[in-house]
Amino acid sequence: MLKLSCYHTSLGVHLQRARQDRQLTQRALARQATVSIPTLRLLEHSQGNLTSLWAVLSTLHLDIRWTQPAPQERVLEHTSSH
Repeated sequence: MLKLSCYHTSLGVHLQRARQDRQLTQRALARQATVSIPTLRLLEHSQGNLTSLWAVLSTLHLDIRWTQPAPQERVLEHTSSH
């Protein structure tokens, strides 16, 4: 499962890490997901369309769960950045 927080890393970075964790090249993942390499590159830069995104997520066996940090976590994050 790919867990995303609205205060942290972009979806594209998560996709790239998931691909790299599986030791897949962009070419190999694009082929398996039946998307073009330029489309995969767009997705890894948080651009592109939902159809391609779902194809890549399915190929990587990932789902998305959007999470929003609890209020105290947001305070800690803002405090720690100063």
